[in-house]
Amino acid sequence: MAGNYLKHDEKGRSTSKMLRNKGPKNKPPEGGKWIWETCGLLESAAYRALSINARKVLDRIKIEHINNAGLENGALKVTHRQFEEYGVGKNRIADAIDELVFMGLIAVRRGRAGVGTGHPNEFRLTWIGDKDGGYATNEWKGKTSVDVRRWTEQARDDKKSKRQADNENKKRKKTQSSKLGCPTPQSWGESEVA
Repeated sequence: MAGNYLKHDEKGRSTSKMLRNKGPKNKPPEGGKWIWETCGLLESAAYRALSINARKVLDRIKIEHINNAGLENGALKVTHRQFEEYGVGKNRIADAIDELVFMGLIAVRRGRAGVGTGHPNEFRLTWIGDKDGGYATNEWKGKTSVDVRRWTEQARDDKKSKRQADNENKKRKKTQSSKLGCPTPQSWGESEVA
């Protein structure tokens, strides 16, 4: 029993009473912000296989969870700019989010881009209950080393190829609309200046 010792009476004899450890308590620092993670999560194949960018994205989502006092899991809003400021490359954010979703560490409700007012993604950490009182889903527990290997070999490339094709389609549509004389966000103010 580490930290517990037999209590001695005034004559120095041991009694059957145990002393509690008088040292620092194993609890979060007073007034500090924190988040809990289980040993099972930290030792899981899904967590150990994360790329550095996925770790940074996950850490930034955890910071958002902490800053919301742990009450907004499932509606944690983190923008691309916030991920970039945290050190994730602009072109790596989507890949990292896809990786975390595949590994079962987060769930995402996709937002949408907008001109002037975007709607960021909303994230949920799966090892923590959600804001509506739902239990933790722990989707990461279902990922094995085989799943992780499959992700690194195939799924990551498939997602990246699909995203690149989507981006090229958007560029093609944008080029076509400018040829037809349709206004684009970049050209809105040009006619007034000329």
